[in-house]
Amino acid sequence: MIDASGTILEADDTFSATMRETKSMVGVNALDITALGDRARCAGLVAKIVADGEPIVTDKRLARADGSNIWVRNQLRSIGTPDAPRIEIHLEQSLMPEDWVSPHKLLLVARLVFDSRRQRAQTFGADLFTDHAWDLLLAAYICEAEGSLITIAKAHAWAGISLATGSRWIRALAAEGLLEYEDGGNSALVTTSFRLTASAHHKFEVYLSDLYEKGANGHEIALG
Repeated sequence: MIDASGTILEADDTFSATMRETKSMVGVNALDITALGDRARCAGLVAKIVADGEPIVTDKRLARADGSNIWVRNQLRSIGTPDAPRIEIHLEQSLMPEDWVSPHKLLLVARLVFDSRRQRAQTFGADLFTDHAWDLLLAAYICEAEGSLITIAKAHAWAGISLATGSRWIRALAAEGLLEYEDGGNSALVTTSFRLTASAHHKFEVYLSDLYEKGANGHEIALG
């Protein structure tokens, strides 16, 4: 059972075992253990059931502490009151969707897109083509998938984006709800790590999955 914010109020030992946890999951926010690409959608579903009380069934990925994901089917039912919303969740493991593309393959596609942009600049010249916003988003996705942090200084080394330009674009992309970071001022922003928002991560999964299905599906040798 969770409250309107997603905080787990009650959970049995079976759920802890599913998450490969030895301790109780009570007090953990359910969104924090939801795969990043599913968080925005699941947050919307929680808000919906709090608002209208209609039961919901949805498939999602849970993110375990060991880095693995597990597909589950959640059946959500409103059991609280308007003053104290409560949502009962019945969870069971489910099979991954047939059209799902694994994170490993999405990372390979993202690297290919990123590297092709570097190759284009080397061939035609960097001054002809500039898309700093896209490079920053790609770099953020790749670093996140690899389990590392991305900063403007690192983006400068990777893609040749100047520190001043990178700082401006980070703020612009954050204003659009695509990136998030802790703003410590102009000088601090250069070394402050930034990351994709949950919504942006989901959009990347959709975009890269589509690229994979159109151009890479079946070519395991080319894409690992």
